[in-house]
Amino acid sequence: MGLLFYRADLIGPGGLGTWDALAETVRTFRRERDPRVRAGLLTQLRAYEGLTVNAAEAVWRAGGEIVSGEGEKARVTVDEPAATAGLLDLVKAVGDEDSPGLPVIGDSSRHLDEQSSLERFLSGEALMLRDWPFAAVQLAQAEKRGTGEDRPRYGATQLPRARTGGSAAALGGQNLAVVAGSGHDALARDLLTYLTGAGAEHCLRDGGFVPARRSALAGECEAGKYVGGATPRGTELPADFRRAYDTALRAALEDARTRPVTPYYAAVTREIQQRVGAMRKGDVRLFAAELTRTLRGR
Repeated sequence: MGLLFYRADLIGPGGLGTWDALAETVRTFRRERDPRVRAGLLTQLRAYEGLTVNAAEAVWRAGGEIVSGEGEKARVTVDEPAATAGLLDLVKAVGDEDSPGLPVIGDSSRHLDEQSSLERFLSGEALMLRDWPFAAVQLAQAEKRGTGEDRPRYGATQLPRARTGGSAAALGGQNLAVVAGSGHDALARDLLTYLTGAGAEHCLRDGGFVPARRSALAGECEAGKYVGGATPRGTELPADFRRAYDTALRAALEDARTRPVTPYYAAVTREIQQRVGAMRKGDVRLFAAELTRTLRGR
């Protein structure tokens, strides 16, 4: 599920709790503190699943829904006021990275996915990054490589809270299954049991994956659980970063949400990517209405 990573050497988590507070933190940042910074936030707005996730989180943050209900009771609600307001917030936040003031979201995000947005964040181009937990390990490695005044420090927190409640982060997923008709059912089930057990889950957590069990959020990975018996080099997070990351992970799991639940999800996510990606400030309501008509026709 999504987390908000930030440059702890430049800003603190206190001004990141809500979307309005985050925008104000960006607005008041003095660019001369680090001339490399070109945007407040980098995220994933390229036309792929990452854009669907970001659109959903923006809608939830404003108290809206893309699809309300499930199954036969599901109905498309992305054209309702709260959902439209969330999309408008997202579109309005994207701005020119070469302008005198920092945009809340850098316009380069329109071309970025998880890895490319992380690479730009690592290069110092933004104050914040919305990404998945895997990014923590690479950020920790960069922090350890830094020296002197150029050494970056990173923190992690939940995504900005919704206007109507808690933070709204979309769940990712690493799925395990046994193939029907497999001639190795017993071995496959043993592997699934092992991978979802507390011991392996501790190691998966330390490698940047979200554990399937809450119990795995506490405790350490036993060295013997790793392939070869040794802890992978560089995966340990600095103490301050580890505390912030663990706190953010626990809190985010409490409020994390699934993406729109519909038997037509492939069509839904394709339409969101095509239409939300094309939105600009002046026509969000028009695009939301068109998206709604298309989805209701499914």
